[in-house]
Amino acid sequence: MKKTADFIVITDAHHYSKTLGTDSESYRAFNAKAQKTVAKSSDIIKASFEKIKADPCKNIVFCGDSTCDGEYESHREFVALLKDLQDSGKNVFAITSTHDYQDDKTTYKYTGDVREPIPAPTREELLPMYAP
Repeated sequence: MKKTADFIVITDAHHYSKTLGTDSESYRAFNAKAQKTVAKSSDIIKASFEKIKADPCKNIVFCGDSTCDGEYESHREFVALLKDLQDSGKNVFAITSTHDYQDDKTTYKYTGDVREPIPAPTREELLPMYAP
């Protein structure tokens, strides 16, 4: 008897909380060098997750880089989006990666003319955030 397993695999969401700024001189300077759709990441992820919820596949694997650069608020929002997938009946497995933490515990927000340092999690802090 042939057994199969279905999975939807997602990677590199680079979710960025809009609360950290997307309409300032410092953001525009940051975004000029970015290869990510940071300002629209939340909208893109939400639309994608709605399609995934409608798909019959029950197993979702997320392979890291959930946040832009490890912002706590971006993590909170992304974990809530993953929880919403779980609540829709999906089995969600999450792996974190290098954009999800900062060894020096610092990342940035972009709400003024100059980027502002804000706290970021270390690698060790990620497991409790994503374990559920």
